[in-house]
Amino acid sequence: MSDPATQPNCEVEAILKRRYPSFAEPLKTAWTWNRQATNESVEKAHCLLTGLKERYPCALPIRYELALCLVKSGRREEALAELRQAAKEFAVLDEDTLCLWGRIHKDQGDKALRDTNFSEAGRADDNIWVRATEAEARLLLQQWDEAAKLYKVALAEPIAKQFHCDSMRAQAQRIIDAFQRLHVPIGPAFTDVSALFVLPAC
Repeated sequence: MSDPATQPNCEVEAILKRRYPSFAEPLKTAWTWNRQATNESVEKAHCLLTGLKERYPCALPIRYELALCLVKSGRREEALAELRQAAKEFAVLDEDTLCLWGRIHKDQGDKALRDTNFSEAGRADDNIWVRATEAEARLLLQQWDEAAKLYKVALAEPIAKQFHCDSMRAQAQRIIDAFQRLHVPIGPAFTDVSALFVLPAC
């Protein structure tokens, strides 16, 4: 996907030059382009959504659609970065945004599990993060027991270190905090995050 700053699009420029009562009308155009799912339409959607994000920084639906656009163009890490930024800036993330976040992690976990080209030296560490990634996806989908089980499996890997534990705990806590802002009841397995994320005794 080309940089919208260096590859201006006439349709996008025309839309961004107009003034609207709200973001809904131009977002509808981006929504349509996203779902046409051609290289050209997704690129136009990305250009438009980038501009709309700047104009309407407080519109969460624009952030969601931008993250989805990045997923459609194969830029999952950038989509995750966009979602993490949204989580920092918005007190509440809606269900669509949380589900997209979970879907990205689940896809990454599935890809890692299918990948047979891990080096032996890195396989054990990869196993930790594959399990942790799937656990995070399960957590986002509110599959509490499955998520807790996968986190424990990840931390039970022989080479698991404290930094693995700390990283998983911090990310899980961010998700739990977001659920609490949405008034989502937290499953018993995650009522005490600190107790869950502990390395097994040697």
